[in-house]
Amino acid sequence: GGGQENFEPRFKLSAIEEVIADFKRYSDPWMKTLIHFAPKLAPYFFKQMGTFKMGEEFSPQLEKVPEPLYEKYLQVMYILYEAELLALEKLVTDKGGKLLALTRPITLYHPPKNSCQGSFNPEDQEKMDQLVRLLKNGQEKESLELIESLLERSPAYAKLHYLKGMVHHQLGDFATSVGSLTMASALECSLWRGSPVFNSIIKKRSLEGELILFDFNQLVIDHHQVNNAYKNELSPNDKMFKKAARAVGQKIKSLLGFKG
Repeated sequence: GGGQENFEPRFKLSAIEEVIADFKRYSDPWMKTLIHFAPKLAPYFFKQMGTFKMGEEFSPQLEKVPEPLYEKYLQVMYILYEAELLALEKLVTDKGGKLLALTRPITLYHPPKNSCQGSFNPEDQEKMDQLVRLLKNGQEKESLELIESLLERSPAYAKLHYLKGMVHHQLGDFATSVGSLTMASALECSLWRGSPVFNSIIKKRSLEGELILFDFNQLVIDHHQVNNAYKNELSPNDKMFKKAARAVGQKIKSLLGFKG
């Protein structure tokens, strides 16, 4: 469920035929062995392909894009992501393989950095100020009642869903808390920490196709209810990665028919 901070370089479409030819050349076992032991010889056998990196050339420009246009950009990103995942799944299954996909852990307990323009009704600013006072005074139940009232008029306001989730967390209702915090992240007009929408696409493909799912995000959420599972606002801690690695290893063993 890639976030905006880690876009990968991509081949230019004009180079697709050369890319395919290079992959065919590399599929030769002799060539693989040669490049493995003498990687410096690669430029003599393979052409250097033109690439572009969206993280450097495109993402900084998003700060200047009007929010309604940015929302359309997000919609396109989700459509492209599902199409690429479907294509990758087909490529792997056509070759007799299995595609194992991991959901991306979303740091739900950090507040949204950018709610979408027009998602909050400005006529309710006085009630928002009242909500802030209630929260500062620790009046959780009164806060929830006011939040529900505000959400009726501003259902797509990410900050309200975040506050609702944090109040439920304080009250010990973790299931409701996670649902609200996930909604807050999904409604945010930014991909700084990834998006639950990408994870939902992965889950959808695991139900509809041949993709095998490991829900890394759910593993982190479950653990966080007991101990802090995050290293910073973008990443789980090392313990979580080790737990995920062991779990994925067991899943791969199971797929390969190994016991234990």
